[in-house]
Amino acid sequence: MTVNSPEQGQDQSERLEFAQQLSATADRRRRNRVPLQLRVRLYSGEQDEPIVGTTRNISSDGFYCVTSKSFGLGQWLDCAIEYPAYDAREPDRKLLMACKVIVVRTVAEETPACYGVACRIENFECRFLDSSRPSAKLAVK
Repeated sequence: MTVNSPEQGQDQSERLEFAQQLSATADRRRRNRVPLQLRVRLYSGEQDEPIVGTTRNISSDGFYCVTSKSFGLGQWLDCAIEYPAYDAREPDRKLLMACKVIVVRTVAEETPACYGVACRIENFECRFLDSSRPSAKLAVK
């Protein structure tokens, strides 16, 4: 099955159809997943304040995280994942992976007001976290 990635400018029905194709694909997990708990910030649309969550697992294609908000299938999000830099000179230094992601699955968790969100990474860049602006919205091309 060939699944063509939609562009951000496409309408909601095309994005939904794309996300449904992804969900129906027999081999969704093409990459090995690593169980890893990292802080993730998700931004939808022009929203300035992020929805903060924690990843449960991550691969080179995407991640699954738990948040306090559900997102729509096929919805585009800006995302920031923080991880340790392991710099002996600056032990508290963190790296940031800024991503454009598309939501491919959302599930209600057993805990009330808790949602599992599976995202496919479409584009990303990594850089050192600027501790003076930790909640600033990130622009990924």
